[in-house]
Amino acid sequence: MIFAIILFFISLFLELLIPNLIKNFVPFFILTSIIITTLLVEEEKKCYILLFIYGIIYDLISADTLLLNAFLFITLGFITRKLINNGINFIKAFFIYIMEVLLYIVFMMFFTILYSSNNYIMFFSNIISSILTNICYFTLSYACFIGIKCLVSNTKKNSTYF
Repeated sequence: MIFAIILFFISLFLELLIPNLIKNFVPFFILTSIIITTLLVEEEKKCYILLFIYGIIYDLISADTLLLNAFLFITLGFITRKLINNGINFIKAFFIYIMEVLLYIVFMMFFTILYSSNNYIMFFSNIISSILTNICYFTLSYACFIGIKCLVSNTKKNSTYF
């Protein structure tokens, strides 16, 4: 569980820092921490509590929505748990990540369209231009943190992650 918390704070820090350094960059680093948390924290109740806390911290630090991301993170964690129920490997985790990015975009657009007059065409072009960096971050995080879990626990079951 400690590795999941470490990844969350790394993701949060990068999600706040990188857009200030790279213009028109849309980070989805927090979604990586949601997926990897559901893989690292095996007890379901602890996982959902942790995701709820992630959402509250994320809302307080970077978003103007109180509890919206907390419930969204639990929902995405629930979806991830249901999809990985039959086992996980990198390819499956990668497709779950892509699906969660799309769900997150749709969900956030649905809730912010009532309060905002953003240019969504420009928003989508920014997402497309930053998708490679987000994919690289997911790949590196998955390899590092699942690899650490495999080394620490040293069981045969963990070989299915790769």
